[in-house]
Amino acid sequence: MLAEVPREQLIAVVSLRGSVNQPHAAIMARALGIPAVMGVSELPLLHWHEQRVIVDGYQGQYLIVSV
Repeated sequence: MLAEVPREQLIAVVSLRGSVNQPHAAIMARALGIPAVMGVSELPLLHWHEQRVIVDGYQGQYLIVSV
């Protein structure tokens, strides 16, 4: 699915669950220079509406920033 998203529309990847394809998605995101966090235990999507999110692919963390 990651390959189907146009690069100019992709800023970061945050995945709720891991899967057998998770390593491939992480490798692809890294090759594209896109921060990625996989296997997030809780993903509060309703809180993300019109919020800025910082995605740290090195630490495997994300931070919702109030605007």
